[in-house]
Amino acid sequence: MTSLGISHYGLRVMAGALWSALSVAAVAADLSFRTYRLGPVEDGGSRAWPMTADAMAVAADGTCLVVSATAGGAGEAVFYRDGRWSGMCEPVLPRWEGGETLPAAAAISGEHVWVAAAVGGRSVRPEPGGGASTHLPGEGVVWTGVCRFDRAGKPAAFPGGRTPAGSMLVLHEFFDTGEPDDPSDGGLPPVEAKRPTAVTGLWVHEGEVFISDAAAGKIRVHDASTLQEKRVFRAQAPGPLCVLAGKLYVVEGRSIVSTFTLNGRRTGQVLDEGSDLIPGAIAPTTEGRLMISDLGPAQQVHFYNMSGVPTRVRTLGDELGMDGPPRPGAAGPRRLGRITGVGADATGGLYVAMSPPPGGCLIRAFEPDRKSLRWEWLGPALVGGADFDPLSHQADIITATSRYDLEVTRFPDLSWQWAAHTLNAFRHPQDPRLELRSLPRFSTTMVMLDRQRFQVRARHGASVHLEWYRHTGSTAAPVAILSVGPTPDPAAGRLPASPPAAGAWLWRDLNGDSLMTGEETIAAPDVIASCRASHVDAAGTVWLGGADGRLHQLPCLGMDADLLPRYDVAGLVSRPAPVEIRNTRVFAHDAVAGAFYAADGESGASSHATDEAAPGAGHKLFRFDGWARGQEAGPPRWGVPVAAGPGGGGMAGVSAAGDLVFALTSPEEAVHVLDARSGALVGVIPGDGRSRLQGASAVPSIRARRDRDGSYLILVQTADPTRCLIHHLIHPAAAADRAPR
Repeated sequence: MTSLGISHYGLRVMAGALWSALSVAAVAADLSFRTYRLGPVEDGGSRAWPMTADAMAVAADGTCLVVSATAGGAGEAVFYRDGRWSGMCEPVLPRWEGGETLPAAAAISGEHVWVAAAVGGRSVRPEPGGGASTHLPGEGVVWTGVCRFDRAGKPAAFPGGRTPAGSMLVLHEFFDTGEPDDPSDGGLPPVEAKRPTAVTGLWVHEGEVFISDAAAGKIRVHDASTLQEKRVFRAQAPGPLCVLAGKLYVVEGRSIVSTFTLNGRRTGQVLDEGSDLIPGAIAPTTEGRLMISDLGPAQQVHFYNMSGVPTRVRTLGDELGMDGPPRPGAAGPRRLGRITGVGADATGGLYVAMSPPPGGCLIRAFEPDRKSLRWEWLGPALVGGADFDPLSHQADIITATSRYDLEVTRFPDLSWQWAAHTLNAFRHPQDPRLELRSLPRFSTTMVMLDRQRFQVRARHGASVHLEWYRHTGSTAAPVAILSVGPTPDPAAGRLPASPPAAGAWLWRDLNGDSLMTGEETIAAPDVIASCRASHVDAAGTVWLGGADGRLHQLPCLGMDADLLPRYDVAGLVSRPAPVEIRNTRVFAHDAVAGAFYAADGESGASSHATDEAAPGAGHKLFRFDGWARGQEAGPPRWGVPVAAGPGGGGMAGVSAAGDLVFALTSPEEAVHVLDARSGALVGVIPGDGRSRLQGASAVPSIRARRDRDGSYLILVQTADPTRCLIHHLIHPAAAADRAPR
């Protein structure tokens, strides 16, 4: 995304900024629409967009080097200057994308930049018969250490440097612990894995590179030119570090910041184990203060006077950050969250990098007064499914963890504003949305039940998994889960501690604390375990598609005393799918019209529930009426073909609004607009042709809404997990009424 220049709060982000508008020609002559795009501004695929901001270094001229350690982030690190993307460090080898995310670290000196790196693993396979190499890790081996680049992002070699570019200082190596491949395919044999180790802190001072090696419990000091080791000294789980006034400051463990001489003699502490601050990033200011970011609930940057006894003298940011009053979750220039990087330039300007949970990239530059915002850069984040907020007058959009305000009254120039972060990791530490890697596999549906807003997130994969969140103000709290056990890792604290060992289960937050316990978890009908797809309609009814060709209906029985939706899992209604529906994968129920739409799922068409790489289920769409009233499935009201694009595939989703039905096809992400009464094709809205599967691809989904002026908004989650398309469609009849005479 591009620079906003100044704070956009109170303003609207226009086309070419946070949200970019695209004009697309309609396929049908009488179909008038315009397409907008949520996501980064692309430049022919040549730019890297960090998915998270896990570390940052700031140069004297204000250049920010931001590192993303999350799998799927492109490049080693990305440069920003004056709120604009200004370059990237070239990858020296494929980055390791193993089962866990390693710490990140970065530093900038006069001529070079330095990045903690983990490369190799199962993605690097030396040529057969090539023999051992000092430039490539062995098959399945991961190297961790430090890569050096010049200020343009090109690898900067040094004597003895590893990787083909000769620019990596390798400190540790370990084996990728993934499941071995089939030996008949030349796969990696089982090996005894070493514990992953990585560099946790970097700083360059007067020709020396200070490296935190947390696993070894050491600070390593190397010559910045030759990378030869000069000295080593002990530290307790060292992390981020910096030099200020001839002293070395090191974050140790969870809550300690210690001081050392540059030769390694321990001299004291800035923060001890009794501190109320959880130190994250540290850096000096031009005034000689020490900046320490707080990863705890305060979510601020604290400034310490280091002359004499360390004393906290001031802060940057509102207390409690984005989770503070008066509107918890609301965005604002001084409302910070998960501060992973701090720095200062030669003019005294202050820089803060944030990655609000579960992930994202947000950089803010402040004037020396700590109050005025110079610029802000909002990077892409995993959308995790999206739907329209049912309470909004302007069709605001809810994603997995955010709310975006949308103004449609200025068509064709829609304008946007990031309004809130709906996840509070401190108040709801078991929130399933904290699992960053799982977000792309979910779709989102917003429903209103007894004047309460609920967000229902459905995971698409091998089995049914539904999560309910209650929205209050700008935040959302988990209140229920319907899933199939066993859970992946109950000890991780993200799912009930004592779910049934197998089969389906339902958790409901009966005491209002959003903590998932076994006492609140009950067994659900075993038939749910055979389901592979789900849909929740506007009445809260859960519709499930079975692998056995059956459809199941779980009605919402209203709200209980705790204002939670009430379901009786014993009352699950099952029925055979109509003969026209051979694979119950893509379906939707219009609770207002009483219409059920389903794709045929003909053989040969793949489904996002079974084939994540090629979503789609069927090439014909049917409408059935009366199912919500318990009627048996009669003949369809209509069935019409929905032509797949040149890439094959089939339907990936369907949504109804007003008197139209919208069918999303994959992989081209075209929207087929149908008349709800007859099934006649009104026209086709093409995709924007920009989706690229990078990293974990998202589950395509579609949501439609009719506006008060008769136009439609269609929200499409693309296969790119960081992007949505928003189509603003003027109904053909409305377009004729508006045509000049």
